[in-house]
Amino acid sequence: MTTKEMEFLNRVFPEGLDGELIRLPKKHKQKIWVLKVFSRKFIEGKRYSEKEVNELLKKQYVDYVTLRRDLYEFKFIDRLDDGSAYWLVETA
Repeated sequence: MTTKEMEFLNRVFPEGLDGELIRLPKKHKQKIWVLKVFSRKFIEGKRYSEKEVNELLKKQYVDYVTLRRDLYEFKFIDRLDDGSAYWLVETA
């Protein structure tokens, strides 16, 4: 992580990266930084139910539905069409 990235993350995660996210940024680059933090909560190769994903995310952010959607739309996680299973997208 760059110094700029860490400075920003320290502002939106004032209690550390395992603490509460105080706001989801609107700027694309900053949102990517935050989503990377959350993507590290998922275990590669493991499938999660929607309930498990929600439980994982809502520990750190009140609007976990938006966070889950952003993780999916920005291709950090993928899911079955019916939303019954989610998993971390493997990086090449």
